[in-house]
Amino acid sequence: MPATPISTQTVQGPYVVTPLSAGSLDATFTAADVSNGNSFVCDANGDILIVWNTDSSSHNLTITSQEDTPYLRTGDITNYSLSAGDIAIFNFEPNVGGAPSTPSSEVPGWTDSFNNIFISADNALVKFAIISR
Repeated sequence: MPATPISTQTVQGPYVVTPLSAGSLDATFTAADVSNGNSFVCDANGDILIVWNTDSSSHNLTITSQEDTPYLRTGDITNYSLSAGDIAIFNFEPNVGGAPSTPSSEVPGWTDSFNNIFISADNALVKFAIISR
């Protein structure tokens, strides 16, 4: 089965129409799909991954890397331990350092050819929110 996609959320501000309605600034968290993993499409400005362990036990996060063109490096973040209640944040910024021959919308080492980033956790009580930068 393919990874379960997670939608990216847009941050409000700095210039919003006021008054704001209740809930309009709330982030939505999606439970980890333990069987299939999850993915999201990284946009041209980059995205912020927020991971929240809502359980009273520790759980693990994995972020799967891709070959870093043109260097062909990989470096998965595997079994990153999240203690009970922990919140972890990871920044995906497109083409940091202007890697040669890398399109500006790609995040070298993390996006596949469709700009997907793959994440997973070992328990559905781990929640993900993807915030567009």
